Amino acid sequence: MKKFFIALMGGTVVLIGVAMLVLPGPGTLVIAGGLAILATEFIWARRAMRNAKNAVAKIRRQSGLKEWWHRRQARAAAKPAPAIDQGVVVTRSITSLRRRNDGVHGGSK
Repeated sequence: MKKFFIALMGGTVVLIGVAMLVLPGPGTLVIAGGLAILATEFIWARRAMRNAKNAVAKIRRQSGLKEWWHRRQARAAAKPAPAIDQGVVVTRSITSLRRRNDGVHGGSK
């Protein structure tokens, strides 16, 4: 009986995920969730999850995303932080406060 309900719930989630492939929504994530539910009772679902994880890991390795991220972080660490001109910020803040107060209180210009 337990296996039936697991199959029913997991199958329903997988079907909703398949529908989300053409409808708006995170279809692949929902399919993975459905397979995870099915994998609690079925060996074939465990195998499918393992194969999917291996395929994603292989694609990530081949994409070079990790190397790109490390290069980006190294460039950001090597580049000095831009100096912020405090005078311009303060002047703009005071000017905007004056404009806001003039508009609210109806001050003269």
